[in-house]
Amino acid sequence: MSKKKSNFKRLKLNNKNESQSQTIPIKRKTAAPIPQNGTLIDLLINTGVSSVGDDDMDMILADLTVTQCDVSRKSVTEKKEIQIVCDDEKIKDEFKKIFNPDVVSQILETYLYGLNVFEVNYKEKEGLVYPRLVQRDFRQFKFNDVGEFVFSAGGSEQSIPPLKVIYALNRANFRKVYGDGLLKKLYFPVKMKNASLKFWFRFLEKFGSPWAIAKTSYEPDEMAAEVQAMLSGDSAVIDTDEEITLVQPTSNVDFTRLPAYLDNQISKAILGANLASDVKEGSYAAAKTHN
Repeated sequence: MSKKKSNFKRLKLNNKNESQSQTIPIKRKTAAPIPQNGTLIDLLINTGVSSVGDDDMDMILADLTVTQCDVSRKSVTEKKEIQIVCDDEKIKDEFKKIFNPDVVSQILETYLYGLNVFEVNYKEKEGLVYPRLVQRDFRQFKFNDVGEFVFSAGGSEQSIPPLKVIYALNRANFRKVYGDGLLKKLYFPVKMKNASLKFWFRFLEKFGSPWAIAKTSYEPDEMAAEVQAMLSGDSAVIDTDEEITLVQPTSNVDFTRLPAYLDNQISKAILGANLASDVKEGSYAAAKTHN
């Protein structure tokens, strides 16, 4: 059986009168655990939805797939005519101005935020008072402890005058008091898609062009200069025993699958699943049924 090494070291202390040995314990330093490198996936998964800021919101809304699906979803309602029943044509025209296409589009954004807030401004015209709807940042409003809807910008709660604010909730329940906003669910797929596309572009920029490999038995620096000149222009002058070969990198990895999958998930989240959601190639039957 092998003997374990002791944590004690024997030191000899010299004294004027006598020489004696003393055993002194030596403390060993405990190694600190090395944290693992955080990956992009860990960062995205561990990012709370409450930390989605203005930049992330702009990134989500600027995504082409999100924009396309949002337009398609809204178009179902926007193409319908708003019917205002009123005998007075002047009053009817004023209410048409209130619910103009921009305001209707903003109202239909409730599914994105979960909570959609509008400030009501009033304007008098010919003895009548007409409302004007102005969309506000839903993050500046909250429900207080007694369930009242208050303005909470700047860290302080302010009560709202009657008939000054109206709000809408999307699929609210006892677990989701502020509604179920789809914007939070779109954060991960849009962020992940942008990250994968950025990596893909960098990969193509670095490895997409062919590599120039030169062989020479003379000065390698001069040969490298000739190769650089050839890549910058269209010709090069080399000796008969020298050789330049262009090698095209090959890879079996299909980087288009991940962005395509994430686009499919974004489309399902906004428009819902349908026959055309998972069709990889063109299908006349699925497209006809979907339309």
